[in-house]
Amino acid sequence: MCHSSVEVYVFRHGKAAPPSFRTPSDHDRPLTDVGLRELSRTGRALRRMSIRPDTLASSPLLRAVQTAEAISGYVRADVEIWEDLKPEIAPDETLHTIRSTGADSIMVVGHEPNLTSLISHMISDHAATISLKKGGLACVRLPVLGRGALRYILTPKQMEMIS
Repeated sequence: MCHSSVEVYVFRHGKAAPPSFRTPSDHDRPLTDVGLRELSRTGRALRRMSIRPDTLASSPLLRAVQTAEAISGYVRADVEIWEDLKPEIAPDETLHTIRSTGADSIMVVGHEPNLTSLISHMISDHAATISLKKGGLACVRLPVLGRGALRYILTPKQMEMIS
């Protein structure tokens, strides 16, 4: 199937616990209780916005997986783990994976500064200054070839107003 564009929803993980002696590895930091509560409100907003991605992909880091799992029921998508969403992966590799899915719409859950670098890479040949809050959502319409168009960026507070 040949699609002219894909709707890419870029979702930053929710609020996570800071590094500590109990979770010395950055990969194992869980979401906080506040982060989980905010994600339930965000999930309701996603449902009200009728966001239903064909694919819901998450970084393998715990806080991203927990975020994706918290919103999966609201967007009616199963969580896939993508190594290409790890913080150390270059945005062009992630973009290649997104384009290779053949999906009409896809939601990726990951980390900063990688997500804003990915958005910048999708929409411009130059570095764009973008702010994506924890639990925030951006939407890019990405054509098969060339650069995409940033449709919106929402903060968790704006999404709470929608829920």
